[in-house]
Amino acid sequence: VDSGSDVIADDTTVDSGSDVIADDTAVDSGSDVIADDTAVDSGSDVAADDTAVDSGSDVAADDTTVDSGSDATTDGTIADSVNEPVVDLEEIRDGFAQHMTGSKLDILWVVDNSSSMGDEQKALGENFEAFIKEFVEKEIDFKMAVTTTDTSRNNAGREYKNSMELLTSANLAKNKDKFMQDFKELVNVGIDGSGYEKGIKASEVFTDRFSHRWLRPDAYFIIVYVSDEEDQSEKDIPGHLKQMQKWKQNNSLIKAYSIVDMVPTVKKGAISRGYERYKEISELTGGKVASIKGDFHDTLLDMGGSIAKLTEQFPLSQQPHDASQIKVLVDDVESIEWSYDSTTNSIKFPADAVPTAESKVVVIYDVEKK
Repeated sequence: VDSGSDVIADDTTVDSGSDVIADDTAVDSGSDVIADDTAVDSGSDVAADDTAVDSGSDVAADDTTVDSGSDATTDGTIADSVNEPVVDLEEIRDGFAQHMTGSKLDILWVVDNSSSMGDEQKALGENFEAFIKEFVEKEIDFKMAVTTTDTSRNNAGREYKNSMELLTSANLAKNKDKFMQDFKELVNVGIDGSGYEKGIKASEVFTDRFSHRWLRPDAYFIIVYVSDEEDQSEKDIPGHLKQMQKWKQNNSLIKAYSIVDMVPTVKKGAISRGYERYKEISELTGGKVASIKGDFHDTLLDMGGSIAKLTEQFPLSQQPHDASQIKVLVDDVESIEWSYDSTTNSIKFPADAVPTAESKVVVIYDVEKK
């Protein structure tokens, strides 16, 4: 016989290296033999009825051969390697109107007016020019308001003096020196407020009070908390945030920033050191946290720059199921000159491709149905 061939035991010569089983059937070297002496390829597994199976394969209950790595169903049907559940999706379309200077900003300052805050209020006012540096350069459309952390005696969420009237981008453009002086005076909210600071509750009540006559639907709502003690508001953070978000169709337009004493929470009577609650609301909204003990100039410069950059973004109202499938239309024409920022859940354009004023931007993507 040809070299390498095997013969059965009718006394025909078998090539060296072959093995012979009980009925003298020759088998290739290294082969395995099952009960009825059928030869099986080396490394193969055998099902209950002696059917040969490819190496590494799994066998279903009725001995159906399954591809290596596949899973088999109870009736022996071959299944795909990974059985992914079907996800029910719905399409979302977020629309934006591009303004001359990008997105608008509505900024609420919540300033601690307890007895320990005199120096911090002064430092905030004296270094405020660093905060609005980019606001001036980019001619951002903004307005600001001031309230305090004192929620006792029906003080919660009240406008401090006439801050809403004075702190606007129009007044800044008209007379910068007067604007700066007004801000310095308005954040000097005094130190006779309640020692039970409830800055987050104050921001929630302010939102309820002024949602219809101060908050603009298409503007970012920025809350900046300035306090040297922990927030002592009654509800948990998601509860407060949910109430504030009800006034915005797009929840991504709400951002919280905190300038706080970054020490572990310790409560002694009315005094509650710490910052974890302010940190939580800042992180939940994609904002920032900074130390009130640091250099106010550097802190305000960094924080103001971050807030100014929001005007260059288009925040999505929900989390995309697959960011690679996002489509962006500018005046009904699909654009490819954009990027998705997962940290802020927003669309950004490069400097040389920012949609022109009055352009209509539509972002289309899928989300999982709830």
